[in-house]
Amino acid sequence: MQTGQVRNPFVVYLLTMITCGIYGMYWIFQTSQELNDALGREEFNPGMEVGLGMITCGLWILWWDWRASEAAVEIQQSWGVEPKFDAPIVFLITWFLFGVGVQMSLNNAWENGAPGGGQAAV
Repeated sequence: MQTGQVRNPFVVYLLTMITCGIYGMYWIFQTSQELNDALGREEFNPGMEVGLGMITCGLWILWWDWRASEAAVEIQQSWGVEPKFDAPIVFLITWFLFGVGVQMSLNNAWENGAPGGGQAAV
């Protein structure tokens, strides 16, 4: 069972750069919803995350990056997948290469795990 969409993390980065951040805002909105679904709780408010990101000229997105990095590692662990990186490393990768760290971590969970800690069917 896959809760989120598997995306090529470098395509996320390139589309964000090519569209001057517009795709990045779309990605944050979609990913916030996927994080909530996978966590089983309302940790993120997608509209508010994007809105505050625009109002603060991107400063809020740094806070979102940190929270999303922690959530992505939590999801991997709860889905029975060994995280490739700890949350601070995911955050740094995400900060320097918009979205790459979080998307890589989520892809790891979507492709290799299952809710409740089981392994995905091959």
